Amino acid sequence: ITTVAGAASKYLVTSSSSSPVAGATVTISAQLADANDNPVATSGQTVTWTKSNANGSFASATSTTNGSGIATVVFTSHTVAGTA
Repeated sequence: ITTVAGAASKYLVTSSSSSPVAGATVTISAQLADANDNPVATSGQTVTWTKSNANGSFASATSTTNGSGIATVVFTSHTVAGTA
């Protein structure tokens, strides 16, 4: 059986660490995917990175998907433990 990805409709976001220490960096990845979570290999799509509070910082506000449909950014957690 061969799976053929449908049209891209969302990003599946993952982190290189689910519990970084205060002041640590993690790599956040966004994989372009179809409605059934199949990866979509489309390059050149711009991802805008946002966060829900003022703590921590992204290395850049945007990044672009590569040939595999993955965009990455480095996030530095807040220097105070427990504040993301």
